[in-house]
Amino acid sequence: MNNVQYNKSSIYEDYDGDLITQLPSDQTQPTLSEIQIVNTLFKEHRQTMNVIFDESKDAVLAGLLFIAVTTIPKLDETIIRFIPIANKSPYFLVIIKAIVVICLFWLIKHFYLSRKNT
Repeated sequence: MNNVQYNKSSIYEDYDGDLITQLPSDQTQPTLSEIQIVNTLFKEHRQTMNVIFDESKDAVLAGLLFIAVTTIPKLDETIIRFIPIANKSPYFLVIIKAIVVICLFWLIKHFYLSRKNT
Protein backbone atom coordinates (compact mmCIF):
# COMPACT_ATOMS: atom_id res chain seq x y z
CA MET A 1 0.00 0.00 0.00
CA ASN A 2 1.26 3.51 -0.78
CA ASN A 3 1.97 5.91 2.03
CA VAL A 4 0.86 9.49 1.55
CA GLN A 5 2.97 12.23 3.07
CA TYR A 6 1.37 15.56 3.78
CA ASN A 7 4.35 17.79 4.44
CA LYS A 8 5.09 20.67 2.06
CA SER A 9 8.46 19.43 0.89
CA SER A 10 7.04 16.22 -0.58
CA ILE A 11 4.45 18.13 -2.62
CA TYR A 12 7.02 20.20 -4.49
CA GLU A 13 9.77 17.60 -4.92
CA ASP A 14 7.90 15.60 -7.58
CA TYR A 15 6.63 18.67 -9.44
CA ASP A 16 8.50 19.47 -12.68
CA GLY A 17 7.08 22.97 -13.29
CA ASP A 18 7.90 26.39 -11.88
CA LEU A 19 6.18 27.79 -8.82
CA ILE A 20 4.45 31.12 -9.36
CA THR A 21 6.23 32.65 -6.38
CA GLN A 22 9.61 31.76 -7.89
CA LEU A 23 8.96 33.15 -11.38
CA PRO A 24 10.83 36.32 -12.35
CA SER A 25 8.72 39.47 -12.57
CA ASP A 26 9.25 43.15 -13.13
CA GLN A 27 7.18 46.32 -12.86
CA THR A 28 6.85 47.14 -16.59
CA GLN A 29 3.41 48.01 -17.93
CA PRO A 30 1.84 45.42 -20.24
CA THR A 31 1.48 46.29 -23.92
CA LEU A 32 -1.91 46.70 -25.61
CA SER A 33 -1.60 43.32 -27.32
CA GLU A 34 -0.86 41.64 -23.98
CA ILE A 35 -3.91 43.34 -22.44
CA GLN A 36 -6.08 42.16 -25.35
CA ILE A 37 -4.85 38.59 -24.92
CA VAL A 38 -5.60 38.63 -21.19
CA ASN A 39 -9.05 40.20 -21.79
CA THR A 40 -9.80 37.53 -24.39
CA LEU A 41 -8.80 34.70 -22.08
CA PHE A 42 -10.42 36.04 -18.92
CA LYS A 43 -13.78 37.55 -19.78
CA GLU A 44 -15.62 39.75 -17.33
CA HIS A 45 -18.58 38.19 -15.55
CA ARG A 46 -21.80 39.97 -16.38
CA GLN A 47 -24.25 41.17 -13.77
CA THR A 48 -27.33 39.03 -13.16
CA MET A 49 -29.73 41.73 -14.33
CA ASN A 50 -27.83 42.14 -17.61
CA VAL A 51 -28.03 38.39 -18.23
CA ILE A 52 -31.77 38.34 -17.48
CA PHE A 53 -32.37 41.32 -19.77
CA ASP A 54 -30.37 39.83 -22.63
CA GLU A 55 -32.09 36.46 -22.30
CA SER A 56 -35.58 37.97 -22.13
CA LYS A 57 -35.22 39.83 -25.44
CA ASP A 58 -35.92 36.68 -27.45
CA ALA A 59 -39.00 35.80 -25.43
CA VAL A 60 -40.42 39.30 -25.76
CA LEU A 61 -39.74 39.32 -29.51
CA ALA A 62 -41.45 35.93 -29.95
CA GLY A 63 -44.42 37.10 -27.90
CA LEU A 64 -44.83 40.30 -29.91
CA LEU A 65 -44.62 38.38 -33.18
CA PHE A 66 -47.22 35.90 -31.94
CA ILE A 67 -49.60 38.71 -30.95
CA ALA A 68 -49.07 40.48 -34.27
CA VAL A 69 -49.64 37.35 -36.35
CA THR A 70 -52.72 36.16 -34.46
CA THR A 71 -54.50 39.53 -34.38
CA ILE A 72 -54.22 40.46 -38.06
CA PRO A 73 -57.40 39.25 -39.81
CA LYS A 74 -55.98 40.02 -43.24
CA LEU A 75 -53.28 37.42 -42.61
CA ASP A 76 -55.96 34.78 -41.94
CA GLU A 77 -57.60 35.60 -45.26
CA THR A 78 -54.29 35.41 -47.08
CA ILE A 79 -53.41 32.06 -45.53
CA ILE A 80 -56.86 30.64 -46.34
CA ARG A 81 -56.59 31.88 -49.92
CA PHE A 82 -53.24 30.15 -50.51
CA ILE A 83 -53.86 27.09 -48.33
CA PRO A 84 -57.58 26.20 -48.51
CA ILE A 85 -57.35 23.38 -45.95
CA ALA A 86 -56.80 26.06 -43.27
CA ASN A 87 -60.41 27.15 -43.78
CA LYS A 88 -61.73 23.70 -42.85
CA SER A 89 -59.67 23.19 -39.69
CA PRO A 90 -58.61 25.84 -37.18
CA TYR A 91 -55.69 23.60 -36.17
CA PHE A 92 -54.09 23.92 -39.60
CA LEU A 93 -54.51 27.68 -39.43
CA VAL A 94 -52.77 27.79 -36.03
CA ILE A 95 -49.96 25.53 -37.27
CA ILE A 96 -49.42 27.73 -40.33
CA LYS A 97 -49.41 30.85 -38.15
CA ALA A 98 -46.87 29.20 -35.85
CA ILE A 99 -44.65 28.47 -38.85
CA VAL A 100 -44.97 32.11 -39.92
CA VAL A 101 -44.00 33.27 -36.41
CA ILE A 102 -41.01 30.90 -36.35
CA CYS A 103 -39.80 32.11 -39.76
CA LEU A 104 -40.22 35.78 -38.84
CA PHE A 105 -38.48 35.25 -35.50
CA TRP A 106 -35.56 33.51 -37.20
CA LEU A 107 -35.24 36.22 -39.85
CA ILE A 108 -35.42 39.10 -37.38
CA LYS A 109 -33.01 37.50 -34.93
CA HIS A 110 -30.38 36.50 -37.47
CA PHE A 111 -30.51 39.66 -39.54
CA TYR A 112 -30.37 41.77 -36.37
CA LEU A 113 -27.39 39.82 -35.09
CA SER A 114 -25.62 39.97 -38.45
CA ARG A 115 -25.84 43.79 -38.38
CA LYS A 116 -24.93 44.10 -34.69
CA ASN A 117 -21.42 45.24 -33.84
CA THR A 118 -19.90 43.19 -31.03
